[in-house]
Formats: sequence, structure tokens, C-alpha cells
Amino acid sequence: MSPIYLKEDEVNNLITVSEAINILENATIARSEGKIWNQPRYRLPIRNGNYNFMSASWPEKNIVGHKSYTAGKNGASFHNMLYGCEGEGLLAIIESNRLGQIRTGAASGLASKFLSRKSSSTLGVIGTGYQSETQIEAICSVREISKIKIFSRNKEKRELFKQKMTKILGDRIIISNSLDEVSDGIDILVTITNSVNPVVTSEMILEGLHINAAGNNSWMKSEIDIEAFNRFNIIVTDDIDQSKIECGELIRAVERGYFSWDKVIQLDSVISGSVQGRKSNRDITLFESQGIALEDLAVSEFVYKRAIQNNIGLQI
Repeated sequence: MSPIYLKEDEVNNLITVSEAINILENATIARSEGKIWNQPRYRLPIRNGNYNFMSASWPEKNIVGHKSYTAGKNGASFHNMLYGCEGEGLLAIIESNRLGQIRTGAASGLASKFLSRKSSSTLGVIGTGYQSETQIEAICSVREISKIKIFSRNKEKRELFKQKMTKILGDRIIISNSLDEVSDGIDILVTITNSVNPVVTSEMILEGLHINAAGNNSWMKSEIDIEAFNRFNIIVTDDIDQSKIECGELIRAVERGYFSWDKVIQLDSVISGSVQGRKSNRDITLFESQGIALEDLAVSEFVYKRAIQNNIGLQI
């Protein structure tokens, strides 16, 4: 069979955020059982940016693949490549801006399912960009969220984001006018910014809070103030090796002695039950999301199979 090429609008109709959460949960369990291999992102410098490459394999499913993209001052364009493991060669080239948005939100939804209080009903979100949409959708699919507080530095963007998300989720969106306001009285907090300076301080962190730090995948960035690391009962990340390379706030906290890398837990250990996550409703939990290749591989396989079943995509 010839490989297929899937465009963004086709991908958007082939997978939902809720489906992606289930897909990532199954893939994460498989990783805990040693069935998936994940290679951390590699960044190669180019003029005014970098070339990014990340790969994973799942021999049991006979798939291997990678995501590659350039990122620079004019933005980024993402493609996932899916291959068969037994001589089939290339199966699909998938435009993956939307797919990446879905899997990034799904990762936070999955972490929230296992690390937040089951009674969580109020969500706070710092950042109102493209990626924030699926963060909210995913968390609302794993917890009964009745109130969503949003904040970003740009007032106009806050208003536009509220209008857009209200059409999807109804009248649950509340605009906050400061970081202190968005963090007051919440159960789950999402940070999804490109900030190089912390947006979360120790004083903002309430007892029982779960945080998804999803915007920091560069050693230069930092969404959480270093003093806040004294507050966390458990720190979880999607991939420890990748975090050692690109999670700026964890790197600096370790360098300054707030904790050591052997105290950081990989998400698959929590989901498989080999390590206990939240131990009480008073615990403060942190998930550092870097975005990893096994997530891209898992959702790419799902999208590819659904496309083949429905005769979608251009044969190449």
C-alpha cells in the first residue's frame, strides 16, 4: 500500500481530545512495561531558530516514527512521519500542528486524571494562546469542572479567548485580571505560556493544588518560581531524560539544591501504579509536560488507521 499524506483539516476530523487521552494512557502503560522506546527531542541550530527531531518505536504494534520541525522567528510547521517496522517503509506523513495541540492537551488531561483531587471543580489557566484550548478541553473531560478562570497579560486576548471557549464549553469561563486572582480558590492550575520569567510563585500555590506546567520545553524558560519547589509533595514529568535537557525550571531547581533528579517521577510509573502519585487531598502535585515522541507516535497511529478505514488522505 502506498503511503498517505494527511492535511491539518483532515487530521482535525480524525481524532478528539478525549480519544487522545485514552490513547496516551494506553501508550504510557505500554512504556511502563518496556514495550515502547522514546528518544528525547534533539535540537539542531539553524539560522534564526532550530531544527527539532524526536522519535519513538513500538515494536509490539509494528510502528516507529518521528516528529520533525523547524522553529524560528516566523513560527513552526510540524510533521509526523509514521513507518512500519517490518519492511513496510513509510506509512504516512501527517501535518501535525493540530495533532500536536491535541496530544499536548491530552497529556495534561491524563496527568490531571491521576494527580489532581477527584473532587476538583475549579480550573485556573495562565495563558490564552492556541495551546490553551485543548488544555481546558482535556481537563474538563477527566474532571467535572464547573468554573474555568483564565488570565493572560493581554486584555484583548483574554476577551477573545473567553468568547471562543464559551462557544465550546458554555458559561464556565471567567476572566481574571491578575495572577493572584486566577490562582485563588482553584483545584487545578495550567501554565501554558512562553515566559522566561516565572508566572507562578509559592504564595499562589494552595493546599491540594495540582499544577500542569505545559509551556516550558526550553532550558531558557521558567513558568514556576524556584522557591515554589519547596511546596511540592511530588514532581512528575513525561520524560526524565528530556527534562534534564530542556525543562529550565527543573534544571535550575536541581542545580540550586531544591531536590535531586532521583526525586522526579516519570508519569508512566504513576499510571502503572508502581509509584504512588497523590497520597492525600492535601498534597501539592506538579506535572512538568515537555511533549514527547511516544505521544506523537501513539496518536499518529490512531489517525493513520482511522484515515485508512475511511479512505481519507492523499496517496503518495
